[in-house]
Amino acid sequence: MGEISNKAFEVEKIKPNVNMFARKILIMVTIFCWLSIFVEGYDLVVYGVVLPSLMDPNVWGLSSTQAGAMGSYALLGMFFGSVIGGILSDKFGRKLILIAFLLLLSIMMALTSVSNSPEWFGIFRFIAGIGIGGIVPAASALTTEYSPGKYRSLVYVLMYTGFAFGGVAASISGMLFINNFGWRFLFLIGTFPIILIPFIIKFVPESIKFLKSNQQEDKAHKIITKYQISQDILYEESMEEKSNFLLAFFQENILDQHFFSALFI
Repeated sequence: MGEISNKAFEVEKIKPNVNMFARKILIMVTIFCWLSIFVEGYDLVVYGVVLPSLMDPNVWGLSSTQAGAMGSYALLGMFFGSVIGGILSDKFGRKLILIAFLLLLSIMMALTSVSNSPEWFGIFRFIAGIGIGGIVPAASALTTEYSPGKYRSLVYVLMYTGFAFGGVAASISGMLFINNFGWRFLFLIGTFPIILIPFIIKFVPESIKFLKSNQQEDKAHKIITKYQISQDILYEESMEEKSNFLLAFFQENILDQHFFSALFI
């Protein structure tokens, strides 16, 4: 009896450490996904901030029709990016796709800042929209899959507040910098996601659900062991039901999110 009592005590002693590691990985994943969605909010709102400058006759002198059309390019790119990103994240992993689309967005923001005509500006905005759209399903999947079922909705909502903060950051950046540094500088600020990539590579693990569904049990086991993740924290879903992005498109309200995002343009 004494031996059994000692073992029970040891289990209870270890359990808080397990919870500590589980919370640690949840916090890391949520923070980096929050920052990724922050980028989305910044990129979408910054166009509205710089629009008066682009309509200035001394710059490009865009008409209202041209300005409206140019604003829709990023949203159109987001639609394609969401579909492409969702499909690719099921094939290559959430983490890899998050990194790839953050890199694409950073490059497009840099090119947008040096575009010398409305035509090139529109092209870069469209491709940037693809980058934004691809970020959403990857960040959403990582956040929900590493969240405890009891708090999954709350964690997801908290993660997506990054969009609002990104929009506010774009507005504040406009007030602080556009008069002294010009509209191009605001897009240069938008290249900062590239700084996140090395940290995501180092600190954010791949989706365990993705690894298991793609017969990468060893990698999944290493992550579970490293962070001492208990099975009840993992996303509960039958292995027979492979991740289907078109279904998740509506289940995770990604379409609604993008429609809501359009209201800020």
